[in-house]
Amino acid sequence: MKFFQIDDPREVIPIGCRLLQLFGLGSDDKLKLLYWVQCVFYFVFSLIPRVLMEIPDTVTLLRLVSELTFVSYLYCQILGLYFRRNQLYRLIGKLQTCCDKPYAEKIVTFIERSIAKINKLSVTCCKYFLFAFTLYCTLPLIASCAVYVRNLHNQTGAQEEYIISSEMKYGLGGLHNVFKLFLIALFLISSLYYLDIRYDLLYYAFYTVIIFLLTVTSALSLCVKDVVDVSLINTTSVMLEVTAMQIRQLRGRITEPELTIVIDSHQETLQCANNLQDALNLSLLIQLTFCSAIWCLMLFYILLMVCMLCELKMYKLN
Repeated sequence: MKFFQIDDPREVIPIGCRLLQLFGLGSDDKLKLLYWVQCVFYFVFSLIPRVLMEIPDTVTLLRLVSELTFVSYLYCQILGLYFRRNQLYRLIGKLQTCCDKPYAEKIVTFIERSIAKINKLSVTCCKYFLFAFTLYCTLPLIASCAVYVRNLHNQTGAQEEYIISSEMKYGLGGLHNVFKLFLIALFLISSLYYLDIRYDLLYYAFYTVIIFLLTVTSALSLCVKDVVDVSLINTTSVMLEVTAMQIRQLRGRITEPELTIVIDSHQETLQCANNLQDALNLSLLIQLTFCSAIWCLMLFYILLMVCMLCELKMYKLN
């Protein structure tokens, strides 16, 4: 694919920059219309429907709060990319400047090999997200087509429900657990603004389109975050290693120009490390906060289930 083609072996984070542009967050100062459309769409069709859901019992409330926490985490990461974009592009430019400097042949070879490994990891990550996204979106649709055909030939009048993505488990075996663990597998709602998406074909088609677009936004935002952040960390580590290699090459009589080059390189590398910290602060804060909240909700849910089972057992004994 042309998207994954890399012409310059010393180009810093080319895949990450392309993903940012694909998500609507280019390096220019123009209005990010595509990005804001995705934000509004995600808010209207992912957050609001969960708030409108009925809550018949405590377990449903806890599950709903968990879903809202997870979806809010995704939404905050999407917003975080916008507020971090200037710091990300500033760091990318700084790393590119460091990589473009003239170095000894041994160091140049090391830089090119290291960047090639980072780019390969980025491509692998993108392909994994693409593969999981394709399976997650297509399997329920195929299963629902089979349900539609069976309903057409059903003489009893009882209609089967169309398959919802989060309920796609029969016939998948171990893949169902993979989807549960995979982050782009949203904890999808079983209703959308009280539409009859389980039996009405038109509403189900509308729901499928909405879920497809929501999954695109969620998967792309997570892919952008993972590829860009991991690539920045690895590239900054490469530049620190390059500075260490330059220092090790200072042997024997050291001239003032050689020492000046190493000192400047060391200062610029430290500046890259500081810029990396600034670029990742917001992302890590969001991730740690929401992950802690999700873990607390999981523990509370487990405790609630244990208490309910104990009450049920005592009731049967009595």
